[in-house]
Amino acid sequence: MIKKICEVYKTTEDELLHVLDENNVITRTNSFKPGGFDYIKKNYPLIFEGVNSNKIRKTTDPKKKVTIRTEKYQELKELWEKLNEKVILEYKFDNEASFKNLLSDFFKEEKDKFSSESINERVARVEFEDEKAIVKDPESIYNRNIESVSTIKYSDFLKELSKIINVNIATLHHSIKEAEIDINKYLNQKILRIIKQNFDNFLMAQAIEKYTIEYKKTTNTIHPTKITDNNGKVLTEISASDIGILFSDESVASNYLFEQAYYDSELEKINITTNIKEVVVFTKIPKNSIKIPVAGGKSYTPDFAFVLESKDGNKKLHLIIETKNVEDKKELREEEKIKLKHAEKFFGENVKIHFKTQLKNDDLLKIIKEIKK
Repeated sequence: MIKKICEVYKTTEDELLHVLDENNVITRTNSFKPGGFDYIKKNYPLIFEGVNSNKIRKTTDPKKKVTIRTEKYQELKELWEKLNEKVILEYKFDNEASFKNLLSDFFKEEKDKFSSESINERVARVEFEDEKAIVKDPESIYNRNIESVSTIKYSDFLKELSKIINVNIATLHHSIKEAEIDINKYLNQKILRIIKQNFDNFLMAQAIEKYTIEYKKTTNTIHPTKITDNNGKVLTEISASDIGILFSDESVASNYLFEQAYYDSELEKINITTNIKEVVVFTKIPKNSIKIPVAGGKSYTPDFAFVLESKDGNKKLHLIIETKNVEDKKELREEEKIKLKHAEKFFGENVKIHFKTQLKNDDLLKIIKEIKK
């Protein structure tokens, strides 16, 4: 279903899984949650239809566009340019010893994974019969252990690992030895990739709690952006998929930057179609347009940017909203919680920009009134 939705609705698997996760449709193993299948039928009906000639689309056919209300951009400009400043994330450790301890902790956590018994291979073949997906597993190779293989000298292994995770070779050697990992059995490219991925996730999980981070501006270059050209002039339209993969023909709010209601969750749709007089202008932030660096090499893009009238009416207030279509933050995945902490840190360093997380039962107007106070 995921593959078919991506093909028919012209989206990526990452974007689709984000939407399904936001709307509590599937579990982490891609099984349906209660009501999940009904959500798919309602929002992606085309995947259940036969492939008629009118459903076949050429790759040269124009993609759907969303119209920008260009006259509203001027009110958004100051906030938009501030959000699009280029920044890098810096890792801050008290001293060299504190980083060495963190690295040693990582390898100690990884130690149990370095055994042939814990590295398994599953080879499966998926066939479609009567429009049903059937998984067929050849029993002879199901769950077999991969033999430990070394194809690289230890010194070369350390050099390569040093490059990909940006850690001193001597520090790496010390941490591996301290963790008592018999690394000589696993000196190969696959293990390098696994360590890199796991270390990135470890850095992200430990950020802020075990070490501090800071954001540093790197350049004054801002344009072009997802909604402006090289000269900073606002565009008249952009790809609708950058705003959302779901569509409603409901009227959008009069102070919304776009003409049409494209969205990724029901909560987003409510925000887009609700008129709030305290809002001067607001926009759904296009996908991957504002990339807030996250520890471990990842990035994060919030959902909405608002320009508000201040209480005295003499200045503008800036508000960034992240929508989470869940009732409690406890329902969020750990990675989502960590990214929110990074966003709080990122916007917390700028007193002119407020950052809030809006959950399923949070009223946007109430959030806005609290900011105005």
